[in-house]
Amino acid sequence: MSVDHYENFPVASILCPPALRPAVVALYHYARTADDIADEGPGTPEQRRALPGLNERRAEIIVPGALILQTAMALLGARELVISERALREGLIVDWMLRNDLIVDRFAFQSSIRQRTVLHQVQLYGVDLVRAERVAGYALSLYGQTQGLLHDDDGSGRQLLWAAAMLHSCGQHINTGAYHKHSWYLIRHGDL
Repeated sequence: MSVDHYENFPVASILCPPALRPAVVALYHYARTADDIADEGPGTPEQRRALPGLNERRAEIIVPGALILQTAMALLGARELVISERALREGLIVDWMLRNDLIVDRFAFQSSIRQRTVLHQVQLYGVDLVRAERVAGYALSLYGQTQGLLHDDDGSGRQLLWAAAMLHSCGQHINTGAYHKHSWYLIRHGDL
């Protein structure tokens, strides 16, 4: 018996019924990739946590999740993956509403999803809405006045600035002392 796993697999796969061979090959590929990543790995969890845009809680599960996704794509013969900024439920609901003529413009509707989410968080954390809207108004006014002078943002930061201004005091829901730290935590880990 060979001690080299690469030689054992071809022998074992010949013993499988032909109908099962594609599934066995996919499983083997998954196991080999997982083993390679465990041996060489795409960085430590600490290095993955430092990646921009990767939620801290997902640093531990991103590798196994990617392996599952890679295997599923291989089984389906998919060559590419399109990532959406929206959630599955939202997409299903929007699709159903479009098919039933409840909305006409998908993009106008979806652009307000973040706004509705932020306003829901404002309500959930008991933020003073009038004050938050005033702060957001000032922030957006400064943003507009400094365009080209202090920043060259293409406009994509405007919506994020509005959300941050609306939620700047949400940390008072936890404690009024150093509430800015609590606000940062709630916004950072709130999956907005």
